[in-house]
Amino acid sequence: MRKFALIILFLMTFTFPKTVLAIFDPLAVPNNSFGIHIANIADLEDAAKLVNSNGGDWGYVTLVIAENNRTVNLWQEVFNKMRRLHLIPIVRIATKEENGNWKKPVIGEIDSWISFLNSLNWVVKNRQILIILSCHQGLMHRFQPQKVL
Repeated sequence: MRKFALIILFLMTFTFPKTVLAIFDPLAVPNNSFGIHIANIADLEDAAKLVNSNGGDWGYVTLVIAENNRTVNLWQEVFNKMRRLHLIPIVRIATKEENGNWKKPVIGEIDSWISFLNSLNWVVKNRQILIILSCHQGLMHRFQPQKVL
């Protein structure tokens, strides 16, 4: 099983595109390449001190937004604070926890995620979103294929 996962990971490194389309070319200006993942939005100020240290500016912070925590006012305040702290959000969307595991994603939730993410005033034009990117998600759902219409 582990060998299979390593083969898939190896193949995926060659199948992803080498270029990415964006609204604004992020390589057109000097870029701070440092970032950190935080589990609590109360850690934003400490994250800013870390990723924007040594002369850096506009570092990256990965945040998890669970489907049961899509409160526009809350996340807009977080984005506003990130703008003041010169932090660029990378949003990792997640389902919710059920019985100690993450709930299996449902195709029907896509529209509500799009609506929620579009309702926010983002810090930068290019929106960076990770969609249920977790090794645990992949292992949990590998043998349960879904029919996609």
